[in-house]
Amino acid sequence: MSSCSIFKKQHTWSEVERTAFLEACVEGMKEMPNYNGEKYCECMLEKIEKITKSAIEAQSITETQMQEMAVDCLKGK
Repeated sequence: MSSCSIFKKQHTWSEVERTAFLEACVEGMKEMPNYNGEKYCECMLEKIEKITKSAIEAQSITETQMQEMAVDCLKGK
């Protein structure tokens, strides 16, 4: 096993950033009671972390990208 594989992980989100994202997301999902907010928000965080290195960088995600990820997460993908 190569030690280089450790460095392939792209994100460097802190635990504080993850927690803040999840709390804000779940709170926002309360307006959509037909969906599992926690599951949806964890899915969104996972997708966002795959394409950004930090919460600050995540602010540059386009609305189209967010919508595509949201649709996938709402479908349970």
